[in-house]
Amino acid sequence: MKKRIYLFSITIVALLIGISVLTIVLGNNDTSETKAKEITEVEIDDEFLNSFNKINVALKEDSPNIYSFKNMKLHNGDLFLLNGENTGLALKKGDSVEIDLSIIPDGTSATGVGYILNGNYTKIFSASVTDQLRTDFYVEEDGDYIICIIGFNANFITIKDGVISTN
Repeated sequence: MKKRIYLFSITIVALLIGISVLTIVLGNNDTSETKAKEITEVEIDDEFLNSFNKINVALKEDSPNIYSFKNMKLHNGDLFLLNGENTGLALKKGDSVEIDLSIIPDGTSATGVGYILNGNYTKIFSASVTDQLRTDFYVEEDGDYIICIIGFNANFITIKDGVISTN
């Protein structure tokens, strides 16, 4: 009798392990476009930012010096890299950059905005937001600037419209 219970127990454990392995193999077969967008080659020297979920967001050039993106959900711990084809925005010393975001918050929402130049992050804004976030900065050094938006929010926000203008 004990031998049958022992064999039955081993069979059940083996069956559960097999189901678990099958679930893992089938569940990790997601090759969606969203996953592809999250992979980026941008190297950041800031250890704090490396812990964030980096999401590469391509900018649409609406006209010379005006770039946009629409309907993006920014979750807590997300780092949007607004870098248009992984090259950043080619800016010159003396240029001014304005960032204007129309936001739909979901609960308490805090957002950071900054840029990466030569692997170094510079913060230009970090605070709670409601429905609009506007900030700007002046370029002090020529280079490719990757504009970043960071989610510090309790849940998520939807960036309905995002516009970056340079001059």
